[in-house]
Amino acid sequence: MNRRHHAIRRKIEGEKHLKLQLFKGWKKIGLKDDFEDVYQIWKGESKCFLCDVKLTNTRGANMKTMDHCHETGFFRGILCLTCNFQEHNDKYWKSNKFDK
Repeated sequence: MNRRHHAIRRKIEGEKHLKLQLFKGWKKIGLKDDFEDVYQIWKGESKCFLCDVKLTNTRGANMKTMDHCHETGFFRGILCLTCNFQEHNDKYWKSNKFDK
């Protein structure tokens, strides 16, 4: 096995591990949507849906998080940690009729 093949394999295994960790967390918080669909959105999103800040994969205010309705369990969007933790978040979604 050459170095390039080994590096590609390591990257694939790392992505599988990340995906499993995300799914485990999403299941724990009660996400009701299809995890594969949410994951594809997760992978493709680079900016917060509410404040448009560039998202990161490291801990901090701009860390990428999956937002969901706490009543229904349905996915709403990819947000930065700051927007996701704001208390008015559920009220914002309801007032704008984004919830299912």
